[in-house]
Amino acid sequence: MGKTSVNISIVLLLATLAYIGYYLYAQPSSNMPSDATLENMLANTQVFIERRQILDGVNMDVSLLEDIKFRSLQSFAEPIVEQSVGRPNPFDPVGFSVNKSDEI
Repeated sequence: MGKTSVNISIVLLLATLAYIGYYLYAQPSSNMPSDATLENMLANTQVFIERRQILDGVNMDVSLLEDIKFRSLQSFAEPIVEQSVGRPNPFDPVGFSVNKSDEI
């Protein structure tokens, strides 16, 4: 590369870095939360900690699930039948169908 092209490249690089620096400096600091937001986050965290402590103190009696009467219950659920979804070619006009055997 010639001396002129090296100088132009350096000037363009410095101009680009200066623009990026100005852009980052001129940005409003919107990613810094305000004091009210921080207080709200701390209050929500405290509520979460209190509820977690309450839930940790809960003891569940699961002996019902092992009872003979509970285990003898039968499920009357019916299996879900698989259905086709959509059309083979969604871009065909509605009501238009091409059979594969018609194509050559």
